[in-house]
This record gives sequence, structure tokens and C-alpha cells, in this order.
Amino acid sequence: MTADELKQALTEAGWRISPNTIRRDDVQWYAWLPSTNSGRAELANCTSNEKPPAFCIEPHEFKHQSGTHRSVEFRVCGAVGEKEHWLDLRLYSVPMDECLDTIPDAIKLLVAAWNAAAMAGRAIRKGK
Repeated sequence: MTADELKQALTEAGWRISPNTIRRDDVQWYAWLPSTNSGRAELANCTSNEKPPAFCIEPHEFKHQSGTHRSVEFRVCGAVGEKEHWLDLRLYSVPMDECLDTIPDAIKLLVAAWNAAAMAGRAIRKGK
């Protein structure tokens, strides 16, 4: 699967596409899941804006001597705790061909990791 094919499939599945112009590889976009999706609704709120953090997919494509490497990263980024400690949680190095099949597991894993971090952030705030 190419990055363009993935972009089309994600768009059809309800993901939003935004430009990412600071990347160093051949893909200049990322996908994010709207807050109406049930996976995002399960995320504890970011302490910075009191909304669930964004759930994103960042595709990577690099050309090298023996061909082209294509993979994706799933990410959840946001702040936890009273001091707003910023976290960037990733499930990475997933082959691009496996991206669509990995979405349900990635959501489950990153939601669990984010919610555990948010709970720890609340405990830090309370001095526990």
C-alpha cells in the first residue's frame, strides 16, 4: 500500500487529513480521528484544554538503495497533571500495509496507556 492509497482509505473510514510540512520524509500529511469517534471518547481529557487528546496516524515513506520503506506511527499527545506534563505516546514501526488492520489494536493500546498516564497525573496533583 502506498501513502496515497492509505490516505484515501483513511479518508473513506472517517479520518481527517492535515498537512505536515516539517517532516523529513516523502509523506507530507498525517491523519487524525475526529472527537466523535468512540475511540477518542474513551480517552481521559488533556489537562491543557479539557478535551480528549488527538489520536493520529503519521505515515512514513523513505526511498533507499534497496527499495522504499513504508510504515506508520499511531500517536496520542497531550498534557496530564496539574503541571501539565506533556506526553507523546506512540505505537510505531507498523508496516503501512498493516495500518488499517492495526487501527483497532492501536486505539485500545494507546487509550489504555493514555488513561493510565492521566490517572498517574491526577495522583501527582493530589500529592499521592
